[in-house]
Amino acid sequence: MKIINLLYVIPGRAEPSDKAEMITQLLFGESLELLEEQEKWCKVKNLEDDYECWVDKKQLTFVEDEEFEVWNSVNKSYNCVPQFTLLSNRGSIHLSYGAWVPDSQAINIGDWRISIKSTIQCKADNWSSYVITWINTPYLWGGKTLMGVDCSGFVQQCFAYLGVYLPRDAWQQQQKGELIGNASSWKKGDLAFFESNGKVTHVGIIWEDQKIIHASGRVRIDLLSEEGIRDLNDINNLTHKLHSVKRVYEFEH
Repeated sequence: MKIINLLYVIPGRAEPSDKAEMITQLLFGESLELLEEQEKWCKVKNLEDDYECWVDKKQLTFVEDEEFEVWNSVNKSYNCVPQFTLLSNRGSIHLSYGAWVPDSQAINIGDWRISIKSTIQCKADNWSSYVITWINTPYLWGGKTLMGVDCSGFVQQCFAYLGVYLPRDAWQQQQKGELIGNASSWKKGDLAFFESNGKVTHVGIIWEDQKIIHASGRVRIDLLSEEGIRDLNDINNLTHKLHSVKRVYEFEH
């Protein structure tokens, strides 16, 4: 059985319980594969990044294979508009950044009838402005939206804007791209990874003027050196130890 998420956001949990840790979120338009089913819960795999989690069954839209193929064959755009709303026979659907919006004017999925009144265009030239709109978004473990985001969710969403689909967790993202060993070769848009006890635990995006934008407490800009991250307001405070720098996208600088 195939699944499409037609809600704004669904929490993905580590275990089949409302009290379990939220490890990710599922956004509107993401396609899911059913892995395991219990009375009230489903274990699913997000086909966008192969990440697995448990979801409340009532929040899912199950579809037949034919409908699933139709959904995935329709051209869709990454939503880079802070407030974008679709209309449906079940009421309005308010979308977050990162939702996948069909380019067609209307689409039917199960008993949902969804209409799209305008198209979305996310231009690579506007990427920096898009990234900055995340500033001051509160940190939320497992989050992927402007209501709350974690470090790897922030990076994943920023690069999905460019059509680069990174894995969900920081340690998985570190396995992608080209290693940039020399600090003099770092460029804006490279990914900086940070470690604790030898394990990658944090990631951020290298910015201009020896700075980094990352989610730590909130999405913020701090100072970056070969040692790691220093608080912009307290340069004596080394908050994260650098592990490595990788390049996953070649920007035109």
